[in-house]
Amino acid sequence: MKELSLYLLDIFYNSLSSGADLIRIVIEKDDGKDRMRVKITDNGRGMDHAFLARVKDPYTTTRTERNVGMGIPLLTQAAEQTGGGVRILSKLGCGTMLMAEFGLSDIDTPPMGNMQDSLVAMIASLEQCDLIFVLKNNDQIAVELDTRQIREVLGNEILLSTPDVMNWIRGYLKSEFENNTGE
Repeated sequence: MKELSLYLLDIFYNSLSSGADLIRIVIEKDDGKDRMRVKITDNGRGMDHAFLARVKDPYTTTRTERNVGMGIPLLTQAAEQTGGGVRILSKLGCGTMLMAEFGLSDIDTPPMGNMQDSLVAMIASLEQCDLIFVLKNNDQIAVELDTRQIREVLGNEILLSTPDVMNWIRGYLKSEFENNTGE
């Protein structure tokens, strides 16, 4: 994976498969400190101590369709190449928090990628789960989306995956990214 949006998509699906009903993704870019921090939290089933100790090993996975899990090991490698790293905290029955830090101006820092399409794919996958996404540039919120707010407006009868809703979300994200990040 060469783009941050693809790493986040992979970790999002890990959180979703853990039974989470709330996933939060926060990206903070700090030009002054030359750092980019990514924090993904969920309230899924979490990991026991033994699995957590092995989670950065590519041959450790919960997936049944293949016996390797490359998302977290590749994210860890990408972060470390820029002078950063990955830290994962998890407690069985309480959820997981993954924090990745990158050197913002390092040549090896993965580009943001098509974050809008990744977010649309994430939201289309939501049934009983909600997503909060926040992108900050130098402590200022540039893009923010909370599917709980969208559900509140829609009511219980209309699903997020409804084509009209997905088109609105796609347009909202496009506008927010263009107007507030130049992407």
